[in-house]
Amino acid sequence: MEIKLNYRYIVSLLNIISKSYSKILIRAPLFDLNLLEFDYIDLNYFKTIGEREYNSYIRSIAYDVSKRDRREIPAYGQFIDILLVSGIIAPRNIDNILKYIVDQLEYRRRYPLKYPQPFIIGLDTNIFYLNFISNFLERLKDKPLIVISEPVIREISNKIDKRIGNVSALGRMVLRSIPSYRRYLYNGMESLDARKALIAYSELKYVEEKYVTKKIEGEGVGDKRIVESYHRFIKDSGYSLTLLTFDERIRSRASLLGISSIYIEPPTLKKYMLNYRNLIKLLYILSIYFIVVTIKCEAYTIEIRSIWPGKRLEDWLNKNVLINTNVEEIKEIRDRAEKILQLISRTD
Repeated sequence: MEIKLNYRYIVSLLNIISKSYSKILIRAPLFDLNLLEFDYIDLNYFKTIGEREYNSYIRSIAYDVSKRDRREIPAYGQFIDILLVSGIIAPRNIDNILKYIVDQLEYRRRYPLKYPQPFIIGLDTNIFYLNFISNFLERLKDKPLIVISEPVIREISNKIDKRIGNVSALGRMVLRSIPSYRRYLYNGMESLDARKALIAYSELKYVEEKYVTKKIEGEGVGDKRIVESYHRFIKDSGYSLTLLTFDERIRSRASLLGISSIYIEPPTLKKYMLNYRNLIKLLYILSIYFIVVTIKCEAYTIEIRSIWPGKRLEDWLNKNVLINTNVEEIKEIRDRAEKILQLISRTD
C-alpha cells in the first residue's frame, strides 16, 4: 500500500515493526547497496557501509558512463554529507563554535555600553546545504541575528530547476538490480543537484521562519559575490558581521576584505550522535539522495520514495514522502496525520 506522509511519521512505522525485532537494515535498492544497519531499541548499535565497499560498487556500475551521468550517483563523500545533514555526526569544532556565539551574545547582554552593536552572523551557501542551523544552532537558548546574501539565495534557487532530461543511462546502471526501474526514474525528474538544492531551500525557509533574518542585496553568484555583498552591508550599516562557512576559500576572500569568519571543521566519523529525531531525518535525507530507500526488518518492508512525477514544491517544503509498506497499520497512521493537519489548519 502506497501513501503520502510527512517523513516524521516514519517513526510510527518503526515503533510498530520494532516490537518484534529491533535490528533494522537500510538499503538503496536502485543501487543494490546496503547503506547502514542499526538497532532501533539500542541506538548504540549503528553501522554504516565502508568507503572501500561503497566505492568498489560504484566503480562497477559506472565504469562505462559519462561524467555527467555519473554525477547522478551519490559519491561516498556525499554519503558522509548525508550523516552531517541529518545531525548524526557533527563538525569537530562544534562545541567551540557554539560557545563563541553564546559568549558574544552574553557580552552584549551584560555590557551594552561596551558592545553596543548586535552580534550578526552572515551565512555561506553550504550552511543551508548541510542544515547547520536546524541541527546545531537550535541548541542555543538565545539566537543571533542572521543576514543572508542574495547571491546565496540565488545559488540555491538556480539549481532547484535542474532536471534529468534522459534517464536511460541511469536506468541502465540500476536495471541489473531493479528491473522495474521505470517506476522510480522518469524523464524530467529532479537531478541530484536539484534534490540537494531543495534540501537547502527547505533549510532556508526554516531559518527565515525561526530566526530574525535580513536579506541583503548582491549581484550574481559565487564566493566573490557573496563576500562582496557582506562587505557592502558592513560598510553601509556600520555593523560588524561574522561569516559562518564550511569552505576555507571563501573564508580567505572574507579575510582580505576584513570580514571575520568562523570555519566549521569537517566532522569525524568516530562519534555518532544518534537519537530518534535525527534517525528519522537520516532516513528522509537518504531517500532524497538515493531516490528510494527500503527499511527491512524480518517480515516487514517499508519503502520510502522522495520523488515522484508531479511532486510539488509544497511537498518538498513540508518534507512529504511516498511510503509503500506491508505494515497494515499504515492507514491508521495516515488518518491520524490527516486529523492533526486539520486541527492545525483550524487554529491558524
